[in-house]
Amino acid sequence: EKTKKYEGSSTDLDGLEITEKMYPPVIAKILLGIKDGGRKRALSLLLAFFTSLEFPQDFIEEKIAEWNKKNYHPLKEGYIRAQVAWYLKNKRLPPNYDKPVYKEFGIKTPPEPGIKNPINYTIRMAMRAKAKKKSK
Repeated sequence: EKTKKYEGSSTDLDGLEITEKMYPPVIAKILLGIKDGGRKRALSLLLAFFTSLEFPQDFIEEKIAEWNKKNYHPLKEGYIRAQVAWYLKNKRLPPNYDKPVYKEFGIKTPPEPGIKNPINYTIRMAMRAKAKKKSK
């Protein structure tokens, strides 16, 4: 059974502590807010990312609310609640980096060779951090 707890700065998922520094560049860029079109696409990417990593619902809702305030036109609260509920019930992986959706957000190549998906990037970063912690 996976242990999940949200305490504000990081989330513990099955022994891997995930912080915002471990988010892939595309997720970090989207979290800064959308200045023109693509808010709904960005929301679906964020929700797929957070639900695939099995972040707690309160964390997801808080992050999405913060993100929505940064957008040029915030999405309606009802729409966001419906999307969050749907993604919590129907977990989907974010698309791989070879899909065109990332080019729309200015990401042309994966952040590291051999990384095919934002989830792989975050898990790899969390495992590296855990290995560094153990070696100290």
